[in-house]
Amino acid sequence: MTSIVEFLATPSPLRQKTQNAPKRMKMKKDITTFVSFSLLLLCSACVSSKTKTPGETFEMIDYGIITGEIVTKRELPSNPAFTYSESSNTKVEKQTTIIPARLGTRFGFFYMIHGEPKGRLVPIDLVYHVPGLRNPKDGKVHTLIKHSERRKAGTETYAAFIFMKERDLVPGTYLIQIVYQGSVVLEKTFTIVQQ
Repeated sequence: MTSIVEFLATPSPLRQKTQNAPKRMKMKKDITTFVSFSLLLLCSACVSSKTKTPGETFEMIDYGIITGEIVTKRELPSNPAFTYSESSNTKVEKQTTIIPARLGTRFGFFYMIHGEPKGRLVPIDLVYHVPGLRNPKDGKVHTLIKHSERRKAGTETYAAFIFMKERDLVPGTYLIQIVYQGSVVLEKTFTIVQQ
């Protein structure tokens, strides 16, 4: 089988040798230039992959009503009216964006941060746009809840909202966002309905 390079460099037997000499030289020069350029591109790709700074991509894996066991609870430093909880044995019980307003219901999405090295802590902001939750301490109505976290690259995790108190049971639209370096990288909208 004749390779492309051999085919381009081989003179046609139908042409005379004297007519093809300048063309063969030009073809050889073109092939040499092509091979040199290809090697240059290959080498620059090798160098750039070694010096490339770590980048992250974010992938939503699943969403809906989430179950799990609450392990710890703490007030959000950015907004003490709201509680942050960590859970274990979490999973999506039902994939849906329609959520019943019921105490203990948790909804949100599972996601993964892809980046190198795995296990590296990536700073993110969890942002919750809510239809208006009243703080019983000062009477203020909040439509935005935000706090910063560090999540491990290469580990599946989740962002969720849980109805822990009666005051949380406000029907309407809830938007959960992951913000990285000032840009929204993941988001999901849920509609909360009265039962």
